[in-house]
Amino acid sequence: MNSGERAMESHVTLIRALVASVPAGMLFAGALALFLRGRALSSLLQLLGAGGLVVVVLAHVCEALHLFPSMEWDSNGAPVITSIWGVLFSGSHRSPWAICFMHST
Repeated sequence: MNSGERAMESHVTLIRALVASVPAGMLFAGALALFLRGRALSSLLQLLGAGGLVVVVLAHVCEALHLFPSMEWDSNGAPVITSIWGVLFSGSHRSPWAICFMHST
Protein backbone atom coordinates (compact mmCIF):
# COMPACT_ATOMS: atom_id res chain seq x y z
CA MET A 1 0.00 0.00 0.00
CA ASN A 2 1.51 3.32 -1.03
CA SER A 3 1.34 6.54 0.96
CA GLY A 4 -1.58 7.94 -1.07
CA GLU A 5 -3.73 4.90 -0.31
CA ARG A 6 -2.81 5.10 3.38
CA ALA A 7 -3.78 8.77 3.49
CA MET A 8 -7.12 8.03 1.82
CA GLU A 9 -7.77 5.15 4.21
CA SER A 10 -6.91 7.42 7.12
CA HIS A 11 -9.39 10.06 5.91
CA VAL A 12 -12.13 7.45 5.52
CA THR A 13 -11.47 6.15 9.04
CA LEU A 14 -11.64 9.67 10.44
CA ILE A 15 -14.92 10.43 8.65
CA ARG A 16 -16.45 7.18 9.89
CA ALA A 17 -15.33 7.88 13.44
CA LEU A 18 -16.70 11.43 13.36
CA VAL A 19 -20.02 10.23 11.94
CA ALA A 20 -20.23 7.55 14.63
CA SER A 21 -19.44 10.10 17.33
CA VAL A 22 -22.84 11.76 16.83
CA PRO A 23 -25.06 8.83 17.90
CA ALA A 24 -22.49 7.75 20.50
CA GLY A 25 -22.51 11.23 22.02
CA MET A 26 -26.30 11.35 21.97
CA LEU A 27 -26.49 7.96 23.63
CA PHE A 28 -24.00 9.02 26.30
CA ALA A 29 -25.83 12.31 26.95
CA GLY A 30 -29.16 10.51 27.22
CA ALA A 31 -27.74 7.85 29.52
CA LEU A 32 -26.17 10.54 31.69
CA ALA A 33 -29.46 12.43 31.93
CA LEU A 34 -31.29 9.20 32.77
CA PHE A 35 -28.74 8.34 35.45
CA LEU A 36 -28.85 11.80 37.03
CA ARG A 37 -32.63 11.70 37.13
CA GLY A 38 -33.07 8.22 38.57
CA ARG A 39 -29.70 6.93 39.86
CA ALA A 40 -30.73 3.31 39.42
CA LEU A 41 -28.35 0.42 38.81
CA SER A 42 -29.77 -0.12 35.31
CA SER A 43 -29.14 3.49 34.33
CA LEU A 44 -25.60 3.26 35.73
CA LEU A 45 -24.93 0.19 33.60
CA GLN A 46 -26.36 1.95 30.57
CA LEU A 47 -24.10 4.94 31.26
CA LEU A 48 -21.06 2.66 31.53
CA GLY A 49 -21.96 0.98 28.23
CA ALA A 50 -22.41 4.32 26.49
CA GLY A 51 -19.09 5.46 27.93
CA GLY A 52 -17.44 2.36 26.50
CA LEU A 53 -18.86 3.17 23.10
CA VAL A 54 -17.45 6.71 23.33
CA VAL A 55 -14.04 5.20 24.15
CA VAL A 56 -14.24 3.02 21.02
CA VAL A 57 -15.09 6.07 18.90
CA LEU A 58 -12.21 8.04 20.43
CA ALA A 59 -9.85 5.13 19.71
CA HIS A 60 -10.87 5.28 16.04
CA VAL A 61 -10.30 9.04 15.95
CA CYS A 62 -6.83 8.54 17.47
CA GLU A 63 -6.15 5.80 14.93
CA ALA A 64 -7.14 8.01 12.01
CA LEU A 65 -5.07 10.95 13.24
CA HIS A 66 -2.05 8.72 14.03
CA LEU A 67 -1.83 10.13 17.55
CA PHE A 68 -0.10 7.04 18.93
CA PRO A 69 2.27 5.78 16.21
CA SER A 70 3.97 3.38 18.64
CA MET A 71 0.79 1.26 18.65
CA GLU A 72 1.23 0.57 14.90
CA TRP A 73 -2.50 0.51 14.19
CA ASP A 74 -1.93 0.65 10.45
CA SER A 75 0.41 -2.35 10.30
CA ASN A 76 -0.75 -5.76 9.11
CA GLY A 77 0.00 -7.44 12.43
CA ALA A 78 -1.94 -4.97 14.54
CA PRO A 79 -4.93 -6.26 16.52
CA VAL A 80 -8.28 -5.33 15.04
CA ILE A 81 -10.24 -2.73 16.97
CA THR A 82 -13.94 -3.45 17.39
CA SER A 83 -15.98 -2.12 14.51
CA ILE A 84 -17.89 1.03 15.37
CA TRP A 85 -20.94 -0.03 13.41
CA GLY A 86 -21.09 -3.45 15.02
CA VAL A 87 -21.06 -1.87 18.46
CA LEU A 88 -23.63 0.73 17.50
CA PHE A 89 -26.12 -1.70 16.01
CA SER A 90 -25.66 -4.47 18.54
CA GLY A 91 -26.85 -2.27 21.41
CA SER A 92 -29.25 -0.05 19.53
CA HIS A 93 -32.29 -2.30 19.58
CA ARG A 94 -33.59 -0.89 22.85
CA SER A 95 -31.50 1.69 24.66
CA PRO A 96 -31.38 4.68 22.29
CA TRP A 97 -35.08 4.43 21.52
CA ALA A 98 -35.92 4.22 25.19
CA ILE A 99 -33.89 7.36 25.81
CA CYS A 100 -35.14 9.30 22.79
CA PHE A 101 -38.83 8.53 23.20
CA MET A 102 -39.08 8.39 27.00
CA HIS A 103 -41.42 10.99 28.34
CA SER A 104 -40.86 12.38 31.78
CA THR A 105 -43.30 11.36 34.44
